Amino acid sequence: MQLSTRLTLILGLALSTPALSQPTLSPAHGNYHGLGEVLWNPATVADSRYLFQLQLFSLDVTASNTAYAYTGPWSLKNPGSGLEFSPEYLTLRNDKPRHLVGLGLDARGPGLQVRLNANNGLAFQTRVRTAFQGNAVSASLLQDAVNEFEGVRRSDDNTFNFNMNAFAEWNLTYGRTVINDEAHFLKAGITLKRLIGLGAAYIQSRQLDYEILPDNATTGDTVLRLHRFEGGAGFSNPSELANLDLNTARRWLTKGSGPGSGWGADLGVVYEFRPDHATYYYTTKKGERRPDASRNKYKYRVSVALTDIGGIRYRTNAAAYDVTASNLGVSQADLEGIDEDNVEERIRAILRTDRYEEQTSFRMGLPTTLNVDVDYHLSWKFYLNAAVRQNLRGRFAPGMRTFSYASVTPRLETRWLEVATPVLLTNNYRTAAFGVSARAGIFLLGTNDLGSLLGGKNRMGSNVYFGVSPLSWANWRPSAKSRKSKVSKVAPALKQPVTPPATPATSTPAAPDSLAAPVSAPVTAPTDSLTTPAAAPATAPADSSATPAATPTTVPTTPVTPAQLRLPFFLPGRYTVLPRQYCFSTRHWSNQYAACFRGPRHSPVGS
Repeated sequence: MQLSTRLTLILGLALSTPALSQPTLSPAHGNYHGLGEVLWNPATVADSRYLFQLQLFSLDVTASNTAYAYTGPWSLKNPGSGLEFSPEYLTLRNDKPRHLVGLGLDARGPGLQVRLNANNGLAFQTRVRTAFQGNAVSASLLQDAVNEFEGVRRSDDNTFNFNMNAFAEWNLTYGRTVINDEAHFLKAGITLKRLIGLGAAYIQSRQLDYEILPDNATTGDTVLRLHRFEGGAGFSNPSELANLDLNTARRWLTKGSGPGSGWGADLGVVYEFRPDHATYYYTTKKGERRPDASRNKYKYRVSVALTDIGGIRYRTNAAAYDVTASNLGVSQADLEGIDEDNVEERIRAILRTDRYEEQTSFRMGLPTTLNVDVDYHLSWKFYLNAAVRQNLRGRFAPGMRTFSYASVTPRLETRWLEVATPVLLTNNYRTAAFGVSARAGIFLLGTNDLGSLLGGKNRMGSNVYFGVSPLSWANWRPSAKSRKSKVSKVAPALKQPVTPPATPATSTPAAPDSLAAPVSAPVTAPTDSLTTPAAAPATAPADSSATPAATPTTVPTTPVTPAQLRLPFFLPGRYTVLPRQYCFSTRHWSNQYAACFRGPRHSPVGS
């Protein structure tokens, strides 16, 4: 049968070729993913590590299913073997009653992200998405399709929802800082989308009872009888998807004259816990205290977003039907030669749509999802990310959808290099997969299912993505001169500063004002000191105009631990708190006090 052959081909493609049903781009959610991360959560455009990013293009192709594994010879190790989609290469791996299948593409064209200032960010990008997807597909129906509806048998209580959709969008994103209260940081963002529908079709059934009959090649009689069908169908310009060329696509995009149109939105917030917030400030030449925009400041980060809210209404060449039928015969002639150019005509004939009211427009929803991820800074440049993407579309809702997944991803991240190794549960948390992602300069390349590409035994799908951003300018780092005054290694001034004891007026003059420190608590037992030598004894008679000899002035100090100063564990030495004017090294100081310590490049104070 022609139809069964096509269904087998579709399933084979979903198993072995690079559907929007899986993660788009890298699930690592790094701080240098720029425009790619804006699609996950629009709030990331604020306080971004990028000052400016110009994206040339990126592409994500994904295929998946939950029923059959592809066991054919093709893989990256054996690319010359060719792709073969015969039933002998499709092995049943799952006996669940309902299954998923998807095949699609997500292409992003020119895009721009700009950091407006310390609190605001803006992004704009273009995008085209197309997919064929099936969900809630009964196992018996899927198996009969793979077996080309051979044999004679009856199957009841079947369901399915097949959707085909292609649309373009123009996105504008704005994000800003909402709270910046020392250790607690919160930012929010919104994306508005103008959607242009290029073409769509859907057919779904909540109840399908069918019977496979003997093939009568002589008379072309009924070969498939639909005892009961409850569902619906709709289509708008499905033939245009097969005949789409560059000029037509350009006209639809520039004039907004596609067969469908609509609006969409993304909403998101990001919270960061910054226990060492004082570490990331520096002082400009003008004496202004500013945060260092080039560095990640959080110990952990929590991101929550609601994406792809909205939909597209098709009005041009559109028709939709709600169908409840029984005892429909499907002949060989109804099924032969079905393709994109005549799918509308054949669906009308098979379902006898002339018996039902025709709706001249219908709506295809966007793949609405809830995106949540937690990013934890382990140490140095190492991070660990856990993410969940939950589909919010109904089982029988017409339109594109994203199959839910969860991931755990360790990564090494620097400004110009990133390597991540995600471990995922895809296909509504049913299929385990292992991926790898690499970012080097302006290039991004990766896959979320490396085993399928390398020819694993359990290939339930495949995925690959790449992107090029020729101009990606990270935020500038403060100069070394500015960083000298940065509170980078010590905590703010101690609550109980050390104060030099007052010297009796009868023995020595008071200390100059320049050496005075604010008095907040007496020091009873100094353990170290700075001592100013006394003047040499006079041998001649004293001159009444000479300055009287001074007795030694002692400036006590208090030893403290690295933990009190919140210094990194790898800085050894003896730490001492002193008024700043007594410190021989001003590399580590805060407001009034300096942390001077014995180390490879420092001498102990007073020695």
